[in-house]
Amino acid sequence: MGALLQTPILAWLVARLTGRPTKPKPEPAWRPQYRLLYGEDPPPSRMGNEPEVVVAWVREYRARTGRKPSLSEVQHVFRLPKTTAWRRLRSA
Repeated sequence: MGALLQTPILAWLVARLTGRPTKPKPEPAWRPQYRLLYGEDPPPSRMGNEPEVVVAWVREYRARTGRKPSLSEVQHVFRLPKTTAWRRLRSA
């Protein structure tokens, strides 16, 4: 077992899977424009339904109201199928 841990391939694999920090996604160019025009952040439906956006919205909702949004609320706001909404709600 010790010889297996000393192989370069395994060392590379362990380094790859231990979770190096990833680059944050750049802010879309339209979002600052929206803030300038309307004086507030865009509604969730305008921000897209990527996993990061939905999870961030769920966390903000929980901080604001003290509870997680219901599955139907997440489905309605982001126009997601039930299974996708459930997965994103669980990951928040």
